[in-house]
Amino acid sequence: MLAMDMPNSRQWMPLRLRTPETTKLRMGIFAACALPWLVAAVLLWFLVDDAGSISALMEQIKKDQAIFWAIVLPLFGVFTVGAYLVAYLSARSVIRRSHIRMLRLLWTGLRTALAIHALTAIYQMVAIIIGMGADGVTARAVLRDMPEFVQIHLMLALFATMPLALICTYIFRMVALTRKPDQLTSAFD
Repeated sequence: MLAMDMPNSRQWMPLRLRTPETTKLRMGIFAACALPWLVAAVLLWFLVDDAGSISALMEQIKKDQAIFWAIVLPLFGVFTVGAYLVAYLSARSVIRRSHIRMLRLLWTGLRTALAIHALTAIYQMVAIIIGMGADGVTARAVLRDMPEFVQIHLMLALFATMPLALICTYIFRMVALTRKPDQLTSAFD
């Protein structure tokens, strides 16, 4: 490929694997998961600090299991398993397409993160409805609280899930992918 055959803008050059091996992909997956896992660790630290100790936190969970099933478990699931799933699906989309564009990669990460957020919201809604039904709360009270629940999750999706997914997908791109053409990649690797 001659220099004049190169695209004028590096912005539109497709992304490629940094090396032919999948080592960089694995490093990219774990680098992308580092930030959400750090957030999960900080949240756990706040929960333990609020309770006083890990054993006190376990006692609180045993007393009120509805809070654990409806709030704590989905929250940690999104930041741990959900983050890994988003990074893994981004890596899979890179493997399937030898030349992927940055916007396609960002869309894959964002779409997967929003789908995980939506599934978590549905799980939380069902857990809250079951928990309120067990406490003897009427269906009218549950329906009255649903708009607030939806509003909270929309705000979380817009201001937490979307930016975090885009940041983590970009971190994955920086670690695992390059914009060099094939000839340059083979010459410098």
